[in-house]
Amino acid sequence: MSVWDVPQFWNFWSLGLVALALYLLKYHKKWLLILGGFLFFIPFFDLTVLVHIIRREVVPQNRKKTLSVCVNNTDDRAYRSLKYWKTLEKIGCDVVLLQEVWPLAKGLLFVKGTATNTEFLSASKEVYPYIASAAEFVVVSRYPLVEVYKARYEAFFVVDVVLGDTKIRFINLHLWNPLFAAQSSGGRSYNPTKLRTLQQEELLGYLLKQPKDLRIVIAGDFNTQPFNRLLLWDLPRLGYIKAGTLLLQPTFSSILPGITIDHLFYKNLLVTSYNIYFLPHSDHAVMKVDISL
Repeated sequence: MSVWDVPQFWNFWSLGLVALALYLLKYHKKWLLILGGFLFFIPFFDLTVLVHIIRREVVPQNRKKTLSVCVNNTDDRAYRSLKYWKTLEKIGCDVVLLQEVWPLAKGLLFVKGTATNTEFLSASKEVYPYIASAAEFVVVSRYPLVEVYKARYEAFFVVDVVLGDTKIRFINLHLWNPLFAAQSSGGRSYNPTKLRTLQQEELLGYLLKQPKDLRIVIAGDFNTQPFNRLLLWDLPRLGYIKAGTLLLQPTFSSILPGITIDHLFYKNLLVTSYNIYFLPHSDHAVMKVDISL
């Protein structure tokens, strides 16, 4: 792990450059001030998107159907609310990938008779008839779901969405924040940086085993800004393209501005739009992409 894995790194980078700029201004080092100003604005641009614009695959345009996918690291005040699901329906989500559904991780979500289970099912199933879940992850869909893989270190959950003859593999992801405390996984306790490394290695190992022509979406809370090796090098090297805009769009509400830690990558697909929405009861934005099929 490096400083690039720390979600708040670029905030401290910017603050440090502001201090440097003030120092240079005091001593009239104008050329250095210009350089410092240029470096200051780097964190406001998503260089991963620039990389993918340059390397973007050519995908046939003769597509007629659109699948809208939404991704949200949420909490129980949201997903237990019918209003939350109706909002997702209103913005047009066909498939929803959720992270940090902790009652599920604690074994409470699908226990018959519990308030958590009743509220969740009554709220979500009114809009989305298909549900798949594992660890802290839930996927709901208007289309049939097939569970494929549950990660050993609990960083991701894989499902296939089946639309007639078309199958899309979704990897619902949440990498551990290296600033968090030690975490248990599979009955063992891990140092947070060690756990994150194991999670990333398992993800890359899993991706290497996937058929080259399979349609895949990797999305969720990566807990890192867009300058991380996984985002800039590892996933592009395997042919994955990052959805987003060149001008960075924050996905996390914080006192420190500009934190973009939720990302979506895709392969063998055509993404025609990318938007974010901040909904009540969640400090993470909902990412929404339209996929042309």
